[in-house]
Amino acid sequence: MTQRQPTAEPGRPADVDTGFWLWVAALPLMVIGYIVDLVLTGANHPPKIVYAISVVFVVVMSAVVVTFLILMRHGYRWARTLLTGGGIASVVYTGTSLFSVDRPTAAAVIYADDMYVDRTFSEETAAKIRGLKVWLTNEYEHNGIRSHGEEVLGKLLTMVKG
Repeated sequence: MTQRQPTAEPGRPADVDTGFWLWVAALPLMVIGYIVDLVLTGANHPPKIVYAISVVFVVVMSAVVVTFLILMRHGYRWARTLLTGGGIASVVYTGTSLFSVDRPTAAAVIYADDMYVDRTFSEETAAKIRGLKVWLTNEYEHNGIRSHGEEVLGKLLTMVKG
């Protein structure tokens, strides 16, 4: 009589673990981005109650996402589907708001003689971001921040402030 070999239960698919860890990394970044946007954007600051409600909203939504993450790891497909939809919605929202929402003034440096990034591509990208002040220079090459960080950052900060 042959004994039956115990069959190992199939493990979790690798893409479930990958999705889980991507969400674990993305959730704090999204929360930080939301808080920074709330505090820094807009000329007039809303009443304190708006901040309080926003914090409660962020905590509740984070708890929902963490709950869905746990359910996804336990094999619930619907949780995985909802998280995928939420991720796609987040990417679409972020991509559209990057170019359409008024932001505080920012500055960027474009290296005229950059050996890695085409100058016209940099200029086209910079033109799409509202309120971006551009410093076009040929004083430095691609690694201006690394080689002359204090000078480059000082110039960019001066552009933002003034």
